[in-house]
Amino acid sequence: TMNEDIVAIVGGVTVVLVAILGSIFIATLKILKGGGKNARRGVDPEEAKLMQEIHQGLQKMEDRVESLETLLIEEARARKERAKMDRFSELED
Repeated sequence: TMNEDIVAIVGGVTVVLVAILGSIFIATLKILKGGGKNARRGVDPEEAKLMQEIHQGLQKMEDRVESLETLLIEEARARKERAKMDRFSELED
């Protein structure tokens, strides 16, 4: 049904978002700990700040996606409930 499709799409977006957040987290750790390709030159403060800003932005996006999931699930439940009520009222008539 349409509701299952919406939930599947939002779930897929969430999985991708979690993967991106995980990758950024690992990259941030490498930069801050001095690992990776440029370990000899040390941590560039601007690079670290940029990574933190990206991470914070992605966290906000994850929160928005979770809110959207909640709204979609609630709307799907409300539609299902309205459909039940419509069927029930048709039976009474």
